[in-house]
Amino acid sequence: NCSQESLSIMGDQDPNYSEELHKKIAVNRKLQTNLLNHADHSLEVAGDTLQSANLLKNVLLLLDAFIKE
Repeated sequence: NCSQESLSIMGDQDPNYSEELHKKIAVNRKLQTNLLNHADHSLEVAGDTLQSANLLKNVLLLLDAFIKE
């Protein structure tokens, strides 16, 4: 349970990802959760460099917006 504003970014292809756990933590109003489709633990898409670069751009935009809040 987070008491400070927090940001979570994870990929749905990460072996540590759990849909059940993601749903549990998503109810915390202090935690912004972001699930990246097709991304692994490194937030990359296996075999797709262009999509991986696109995801990285999106992650940077999420971080920028979070920091500016």
